[in-house]
Amino acid sequence: MRRFVVGLVVLVVLCLSVPANAALLIAIDAGGTEACAADNNIGCTYGTQLTDINPVTNVLDLGNTILIGGLEITGSLQQALIGGEFNILNTSSTQITNTTNTAISGTFAVSQTGFTPPVSQAFVSGSATWQDAVGSSITMSWFNDPANAQGAQTPTDTPGLQLYTCSDTVDLIADATACSNGPIPVSDLAPFSMTLYTQFTLAPGATLVNRGMTELKPVEADVVPEPVSLVLLGLGMIGLASPQRS
Repeated sequence: MRRFVVGLVVLVVLCLSVPANAALLIAIDAGGTEACAADNNIGCTYGTQLTDINPVTNVLDLGNTILIGGLEITGSLQQALIGGEFNILNTSSTQITNTTNTAISGTFAVSQTGFTPPVSQAFVSGSATWQDAVGSSITMSWFNDPANAQGAQTPTDTPGLQLYTCSDTVDLIADATACSNGPIPVSDLAPFSMTLYTQFTLAPGATLVNRGMTELKPVEADVVPEPVSLVLLGLGMIGLASPQRS
C-alpha cells in the first residue's frame, strides 16, 4: 500500500510539474495577402511563412525589411517576458509604408501563451506616428485569456476577453495616435495567454512610423499553496492519521 501511495505522489508531481506549452506567434493579412511567423520558426500554419531571424526564445524578429501585399515593413519585433516581476507582451515596427497608389487595409494579431499567474491587474498602451497619411485609420485592441488558448493562428484569432480598444483616424499630414488604460481588473489564477490585435487602413504612399503596443501584468505574491504542495500536504496528513506498526 505504501509503495502505491509513493508511486502516486511521484506521478502527480511529475504531471503537475510539466510546463505549459508557450508559443509566440504573429499572423498578418495585408490587402488579402496572408502571412505568419512563429518564434524560432516553429508553429506557423497561416499563409506564407515569414522567418524569425532571432534565435532567442520569446523574441520574434522579422528582420530589417519585408514586403507583404504592397506594404514595406521595416524592423518588426515581437517580444514576451514571462514571470518575474511582470508578464509582458509587446509588438512594434520601425516603419510601415504603403508602396502602392491605392489604400491598403489589413489586420494582424500577436499572441503568447503560458504567462505566469497569479495576476489581478492589466495595463495596456499603444501608439503610432503618421507621415503623409491623411485618411488612414487604426484600431488597436488588447485581449486576456485565463484559459491560456493560443491566439494569432489567424489575423483575427483573439481568444479570451477584450480588455480595451481604441481607434483613430489621421487628419493631419503629420499626426500621432496614443492611448493607454489601467489598471484593468483581471483574474488569472493559472497560466494564461495575451493577444494584441490591430486593424488598419493605410492611404496611398502613407507611412506609419514607430508603431507599438504593449500589455503588462504585475505578478502577485502567490498566497495560495501550489497544487503539488497541496497534494504532498494531504498525503502527509493521511500518513500521520494511519496507524503505525510497532
